Amino acid sequence: MGREIGEDDRPIFAQAFQLSSAAGWTTDKIWIRVYKVGSPVDNFKLNLYSDSGGSPNASLASATLAGA
Repeated sequence: MGREIGEDDRPIFAQAFQLSSAAGWTTDKIWIRVYKVGSPVDNFKLNLYSDSGGSPNASLASATLAGA
């Protein structure tokens, strides 16, 4: 079952994760399954942020997928 995003009552979906080791890490792929319904005019945006006391801090990476 999908989760709707982009509507007025729930415009953002967030997912947090924590590493079990203090060692550095590198990511080269993020997989997310998205689909469109109808003819959206807005874009799908994905951002990866560092943590600052449990809140988003600096942007580490971002990607945009055109809604059209």
